[in-house]
Amino acid sequence: MPTIDIDGRTFEVGGDGFLTNPEIWDEEVARLIAKYDGIEKMTEKQLASTILRWARLFLWGSH
Repeated sequence: MPTIDIDGRTFEVGGDGFLTNPEIWDEEVARLIAKYDGIEKMTEKQLASTILRWARLFLWGSH
């Protein structure tokens, strides 16, 4: 299983790059992944958008 390491934490991801265990997702994990993707500080709007995308994927299985 592929993993990504961010600030001393390791996350398992699937081939699409999404977390394999979405239950661990929270605001801190969102900010860590954003940092991994080159976004040093997420705005509230970016965080809200991330939360909505996560909810659609996790709860309804669509992007």
